[in-house]
Amino acid sequence: MGSTRHAAFVAVLLFASSCASSSSSPSGGSAAPQPEASPSLVPGTHEAARAAELRWSGYFWDVPDPLPPGEPGDLIRVGLRDGGSGVRVYRTMYHSTSVDGATPVAVTGTLWVPGGAAPAGGFPIMAWGPGFSGVGDDCALSRHPDRDYQSLLTRFVADGFVVASTDYEGHGTRYPYLDAIGESGTHALIDGARAAQDLLGPAASNRVVIAGHSLGGDMASASQIFAPDYADGLDIRGVVSMEPVGDYERLAAGAPNPDSVGVFLLMRVLRAMTAAYPELRAEDVLSPRGLELLHTVHEDGCQPFPDLDGVPQPDAQKVDLMSVHAWAARFRSQTVPQAPYPVFYVMAEDGNGLADNVRLTAERLCETADHVLFKVYPGDHDNVVNVAYGDYVPWLVDRVTTDTPVDGCAF
Repeated sequence: MGSTRHAAFVAVLLFASSCASSSSSPSGGSAAPQPEASPSLVPGTHEAARAAELRWSGYFWDVPDPLPPGEPGDLIRVGLRDGGSGVRVYRTMYHSTSVDGATPVAVTGTLWVPGGAAPAGGFPIMAWGPGFSGVGDDCALSRHPDRDYQSLLTRFVADGFVVASTDYEGHGTRYPYLDAIGESGTHALIDGARAAQDLLGPAASNRVVIAGHSLGGDMASASQIFAPDYADGLDIRGVVSMEPVGDYERLAAGAPNPDSVGVFLLMRVLRAMTAAYPELRAEDVLSPRGLELLHTVHEDGCQPFPDLDGVPQPDAQKVDLMSVHAWAARFRSQTVPQAPYPVFYVMAEDGNGLADNVRLTAERLCETADHVLFKVYPGDHDNVVNVAYGDYVPWLVDRVTTDTPVDGCAF
């Protein structure tokens, strides 16, 4: 395979995970000013005590060095944030584990809590993976109340979920931002659910679903690889993956995409992978011009596709990434081998252009599991979260409230 063909692979690989964040309020527009909390939103005893103990009034994203003692999912600090009617919203910083599965890190995010009393057994938890919002620390969605899927997450809360939305490792904090790395994304999602349990105590259930859109759809899908070994103690009931990319290896056969958008996506994935995996060296696969551009994505100003001077993507590479063993092995490690949990793949007719690839992923997973769903909906990459809501949310509610088998693999 030539370098042009694989350049297209990387461009397409991260296209899905780059678009959603530019419209971070999926139902359109900025969130309206929110009213003061009503008496029905007064937290329970455990939540109130933990919130008081961990309340932080300084700059929230300044990670303590060294980190305080704690297990993955233990809260480091919280801050009450404005929310909508019927919901309490906290900023959170919690313990997690980096891509290597051993190094402690702190991850930030938001936690969305229903008002009123918890049901018997506690509120089920949704670990939510948002779309890409820019590389810089200032782009972390916990910093932007009007950009973090607020209307969508409020709807999830109204349907009975506690929602733990993650910024992902390194976004907003002092670590490298590993936005394209499945292991890291899974850890951030799972530990966000554990942080919800830490804050809410008995008001939080042990039943967890994982859902995400765009980049979050990629991370939700990747959780099928990494969560079985990482989510010890949690009862993972199902996964919804919206507008992911599907099998990474298969994307290597894509057509060329020689524009500067493709260059940016290439730089994004290389930046994340070289930060995550010590054996990968950018100089093995990039041209001198590509190495210059690699630094550009660190200063992207929260733009989904910054101007890279119109450099054609093939000019940024000197070899096909898949021709270098270490790089090829890491890309292949992100391909989901099986479906340990019920999974629902949601795609848009005018979405990221990868519905066929995701369909093939679902069909492959159905060779060893019968709980895989796949459906394409009208609309575009951003609004599919709303268009498909009436299907995937009832499906998630069924996962946490019943043991009814999923009627899948019939698409």
